[in-house]
Amino acid sequence: MAVVDQIGRNVQLKKIEHSERMSEETNCFVAAIYLDGKKIGDAEDDGHGGCMKIYPQSCVKQLNEIGAAMGKEIVDWSPEPLDIDGEDIIGKLLDEWLLMKDYKKLLRGKKVTFVDGKDIYSLGRKFTDAADEKAMIEALKKRTPTAVVFNGLTDEAGLSLYLATTGQKIGWKLVSEQGQKEGDRMDSPN
Repeated sequence: MAVVDQIGRNVQLKKIEHSERMSEETNCFVAAIYLDGKKIGDAEDDGHGGCMKIYPQSCVKQLNEIGAAMGKEIVDWSPEPLDIDGEDIIGKLLDEWLLMKDYKKLLRGKKVTFVDGKDIYSLGRKFTDAADEKAMIEALKKRTPTAVVFNGLTDEAGLSLYLATTGQKIGWKLVSEQGQKEGDRMDSPN
């Protein structure tokens, strides 16, 4: 997952450690922050609410500059668009990482997983090898022609299908220079 600003600077989180059990009001995590492939700092949140910690200060400054270059974000709970800062960028990257983690849970265990309508299903039995998986998918498509199978999709395509099915969104809803909504912009979930 990455946030890429208008001039091509690429912000990523790596070495993410997240504790669901310790997350109360906010996500409890630690992560390394990378800009254009180089580590520039760290972020952490104890999960008890309040601000996350981003350090060193030079990292905060760089992230805030990137946020300012992105413009303002439209959020449901505020009548006015809000400035984007380093904490917003890190929070959005962590949210995207958590969604990808949830998506990848669907694919565990050598099962054929698919969408039919607005629901996600997994076939009851596990496949034994690639040929068995292929046979199970073919049988599924004969029985349920409207099924869209997750198996074999790229992470990006699978995550997009997962988000569309669950109604979740990632990305930013930004305000253009003219003050109009630009709509959702999803950065590449790589």
